[in-house]
Amino acid sequence: MGKSGPLGRRVSGPAIRISVLVLAVLCLTRLPFLVIGLWSRITGRGPRSIFFCYAGSRDFVASYGVGPIAERFRWQASPIGVLRQGGAWGIVLASPVTEADFLDPANRVSFDRLLERIAGIARICGAREINLAGILPGVVAGSRHITARDSRPIVISALVAAIAELTETRFGGQQPPAILFGGAGRIGTALRQSLASGSTSLHIVDPAAGASVSLSELRDELAAGPVLLIDVSRRGALAASADQLWPGCVVLNETFPRPSRALVTGLAGRGVEVWHLSGLAGRVWPELPHGYEGAVPCCAAHVAGPGTEVRLVRLDDQPRAQPRTSGSSAS
Repeated sequence: MGKSGPLGRRVSGPAIRISVLVLAVLCLTRLPFLVIGLWSRITGRGPRSIFFCYAGSRDFVASYGVGPIAERFRWQASPIGVLRQGGAWGIVLASPVTEADFLDPANRVSFDRLLERIAGIARICGAREINLAGILPGVVAGSRHITARDSRPIVISALVAAIAELTETRFGGQQPPAILFGGAGRIGTALRQSLASGSTSLHIVDPAAGASVSLSELRDELAAGPVLLIDVSRRGALAASADQLWPGCVVLNETFPRPSRALVTGLAGRGVEVWHLSGLAGRVWPELPHGYEGAVPCCAAHVAGPGTEVRLVRLDDQPRAQPRTSGSSAS
């Protein structure tokens, strides 16, 4: 559960938020999950996955919360919907916890309990895998409280398909120089290895890596020509570097949440296109907000491969989905 971890219309209608609240209260006990688990064992049609997403920042807590009541469920991992992708379905859990919350050592005990609850729900429901949003897979790696699936193969597969789509439609089929923004991170490192075998001129920029080259240096090196910037960095990194981009840049964003309207408008005024990888073709009900409408986030998807459509949306224009078939398999 990219990334102002998913701007777009909110799933914040009073009826949906109240329904989510009622469901969250019911699920404070294990009874609903026990029922799902029993049905799963009898029919063999239970959830394949449990997907946990979080608010990302306090700005997004209101998407599912009902005022201060949301604080009561801060560390509860409450169900907010279901998803279907790749011929299987899953349960979507969420919490109004933010990155600052679970990275704060003072919350270690609460965070461990949250992980134990997610793992417990998966066991009771008979789910075969646990998928985590944002930076959580890296944070919990090696944890004794939870074992999460490595979603990187699916994310990389979707990114490669999105890069191919933009190369074809925005660069006339000619591979442009590419900048991997956030290239020293968990996803960036894996994507760099995947792209290394291609003929694309690839430049690594990572604000979190001290030895990283800067965008301004690359602007001079590339003679301010057309370039594809693939953003897999942390939240806010692109906004902090936006003034270093130049006309002809095409941004492919995979970071949660998608860039803010103000940032997109500012970049468009500089001649920079911004595209957002919403995820893969599938259904989440109710839809996830802030950039994931009409798609299943890559980190929540069950499979990617031949025949799987990538949902790519241009943000600096009237939003329009661009389907693209993922070219490599992952599970």
